[in-house]
Amino acid sequence: MPKQSPINFDAPVPGMSLTTEPGNRPWENPPQFAEIEEVLDYYIDRLSDESRQDDMLAIIEEGMPINMLVDSTISTGVMSGLHTVEAGLLAAPVLAEFMQAMADIEGINYTLSTADKKKGLSPAMQRKAEKMIQQELQAELEGNAMPQEEEVLEEPMMDEEQEPKRGLMARPVAMLAEVTEVEVEPMEGEEQA
Repeated sequence: MPKQSPINFDAPVPGMSLTTEPGNRPWENPPQFAEIEEVLDYYIDRLSDESRQDDMLAIIEEGMPINMLVDSTISTGVMSGLHTVEAGLLAAPVLAEFMQAMADIEGINYTLSTADKKKGLSPAMQRKAEKMIQQELQAELEGNAMPQEEEVLEEPMMDEEQEPKRGLMARPVAMLAEVTEVEVEPMEGEEQA
């Protein structure tokens, strides 16, 4: 039986956040910055500070994706009452570009998002590719290299004498007669079925 941890009675109960007076939390008050330009000025000034810039670049160099860093910065600003969620979302692409530019200037490799880390082959596909390469090399060493099949695209043969078919869905008149069960006189030059 798994070991159970003791119950923590000091944790907040559900709905406890609704028992405080409205306006006591920073995000419940009007934001400090109402314009997006003000939000961008605030963040760019803070990120341009040399000590913060070094910290930011160290975090990026450790492998934290820039989008994740921007998201956490914006979330902290919203919780602190600096700006609204919407203003943060509109400022996020500019902040990401700023951080990328700072990393480029310093020559630091960075990832934009967690999806960038997933580029390349999975470990299973990597092993399969390595195995195929080993087999090819072994076959070449033995002189039994497998001949490469060349794909030959052949153009369909068109009779120069054949006229393009006209009419309903380009069906020959004889086929239409079979479908509709009507007797139709073949046109000049068509074969009768």
